[in-house]
Amino acid sequence: MAKYSLLERFKTDDLYNSFLNLEEREQIFVIIGIAFLCLILLVLPVTCASSKISKLETKYNKDKKNQVGLMEKMNEYQHVKEELAVLKDEISKSKRGGSLVTIVESMANEAGLKDNMQKLTPLPIDTGDYFDEEGVEGVLSKVSLDQLVSFLYALESNSKSAVLVKKMEISTDYRKRDEIMARFQITSIVPKEGETGE
Repeated sequence: MAKYSLLERFKTDDLYNSFLNLEEREQIFVIIGIAFLCLILLVLPVTCASSKISKLETKYNKDKKNQVGLMEKMNEYQHVKEELAVLKDEISKSKRGGSLVTIVESMANEAGLKDNMQKLTPLPIDTGDYFDEEGVEGVLSKVSLDQLVSFLYALESNSKSAVLVKKMEISTDYRKRDEIMARFQITSIVPKEGETGE
């Protein structure tokens, strides 16, 4: 059994003869129709491909931008993680001379301000994920400005614990201007148990 192709069914001679038998106006319409069909067959695939390429390019640019942002966040995270490790290491190496109240008392004794310390009480302070923060509130009375500055400097530069003077209120007695009363808050951080190393 012989197979016939589509081109064999429509012989070009027959089509050409049919075309010649049409009126001139109809021939013009047929030519315009064939030209339009050819144009559609050429332009449609290019338009579809161009649209798809444009969408892929937009998606690629968006993904690239997201990737750059992700890399920046990862670098920032790594940097913060390294800083945290250094901070943990420094805090875990600091020598603790007991509680913060004990440290402040001993620093006041060394500065010769034992009798001037009127009040020294622990403060309730929030804790974090890696560190516990402890604080004390104190009152020094009848001290000179030089004594107060020396005491504060000794506190912040001591090797027993990393401390920070968070708040300081200074007032004087109107009768004795050279005597100062100072209210202060001092805080320190200590690593949580099991958080001293990586």
